[in-house]
Amino acid sequence: MSACPEPRAAGAAPAELTDRDWQRGPFLIVTRHDYRTLRKVNLHHYADQLRSHGKVRFFSVGFSYLSRLNMDARVPLWARSNQVENIDGVDCYLWRTAGHPINLRARVFDGLAASLFASYARRAPALLCEWAANSRYILIESGLPIIFFESIKRANPTARIAYFASDDLDAIGCSPALRVELDRTIGRYDWVFSPSRRLAAKFSAHVPGYCLPYGVEPGGLAAAPSPYEGGVNAVTAGSTLFDPSFFAVAAEAFPHITFHLLGCGAKAVGLQRTNVRVYPEVPFESVLNFFRHAEFGIAPYDPRGLDPYFAESSQKLAYMGILGVPAVCPEAAVGSYPGRFGYVPGDPASIAEAIRRALASGHFSGQPALSWAEVTARLLAPKAYPDTRV
Repeated sequence: MSACPEPRAAGAAPAELTDRDWQRGPFLIVTRHDYRTLRKVNLHHYADQLRSHGKVRFFSVGFSYLSRLNMDARVPLWARSNQVENIDGVDCYLWRTAGHPINLRARVFDGLAASLFASYARRAPALLCEWAANSRYILIESGLPIIFFESIKRANPTARIAYFASDDLDAIGCSPALRVELDRTIGRYDWVFSPSRRLAAKFSAHVPGYCLPYGVEPGGLAAAPSPYEGGVNAVTAGSTLFDPSFFAVAAEAFPHITFHLLGCGAKAVGLQRTNVRVYPEVPFESVLNFFRHAEFGIAPYDPRGLDPYFAESSQKLAYMGILGVPAVCPEAAVGSYPGRFGYVPGDPASIAEAIRRALASGHFSGQPALSWAEVTARLLAPKAYPDTRV
């Protein structure tokens, strides 16, 4: 049984939407994030801006008892899952199940994995179909949400559906079953959006692609008191491809630097020491303040999944650049951006040299950024903004 019923054969075909129709919603975002978490990504900011255009709904998937093992940022919402909650005008639903499909990491299990993903998609709650049927513009994020494309399309054949490529599926270790599903359906999306021009271009043979940069809130970059107690401070945030080995090297080589790890997930557990402080999730605005007052920031990406598009798509690197904070990152993530100092992962001498260069450089004039309202305008009318095209 599919998540959404088959459309009725009889009756007139639904009317096509005009641009004005779908640009005023309702809007549906299907993602592995939740609108209510302290961690904020671009989709949260789009939701905030879209509220002024129409109804916004945030449907979060891939949440189960397995999520507790990797310190998922949504775990504090456990008791609020499987029910609709309206927060600041956004309808939120976190779908919690006993388990959810993951990458089984061995080709011999590919067939089983495909079956598990298909079963999970079929079990989606009726609410997803209801929200899809009552939406005019739907964003489906990369990763697990792509398996719901067929159900969503069935529920609403005339909605505009965009694929939001936050990441490349292979780079973040998704199951091959998801790659097969994306390859099968990508040509039926209306657009592809990504914070990386390079990543959006990968789909250009199948669907129009657009690059949407990270934005800022008016006044959102204003300085607040330093969260540090003095001394020399470095900071990182987030758990995507987090490489704990960086800090084993850096903390020993630079005992006078205090390293602050914000919301870095299960892999950061055990790194705590005299000059390494591990924090749970902190509000997005606080993350920016930690960045602003640090001597330098760090994007400690694991090289096993690192792709050159990370230079464009990394949220922490983007905000370090906007704030004018030197950034230490793997060489593959440096790109052509100023203020980034690359190292070879696993090479202690290279890591030490990158840190020394970052410390010597000091803060610089931040890169200009669009407001989130300006970025969302491009989400709603991508053809009208030549700077978004790839």
